[in-house]
Amino acid sequence: MDEADLLLDHPPGGWDALVTKEWVHLELSVVDARFASIDARFDSIDAQFAAVESRLSALESRMTAVELRLTSIDDRLSALASELHAQTWKLIGAMSALLGVFVAAIKL
Repeated sequence: MDEADLLLDHPPGGWDALVTKEWVHLELSVVDARFASIDARFDSIDAQFAAVESRLSALESRMTAVELRLTSIDDRLSALASELHAQTWKLIGAMSALLGVFVAAIKL
């Protein structure tokens, strides 16, 4: 008997060491269960990311509203500054004119 006949008659490890279809299906079902567990965890993580994204979106809209209000305040302060600048020059002009009138009145 040659080696090929020996291998065909009796596989190494015995006949019960061979893989059966049932064993393969059992192993695949275990792997499928593990992947289902991992998929559930990823779904949970996706839901958490969606919640964080929603909160960040709400925060962004609130920050946009605050930015608009600050821009409005900045515009009003700029207008106030220019009005104060103009009023200061008017006051300087009026004071100079009044000083001129007083000097003319003193000389009379």
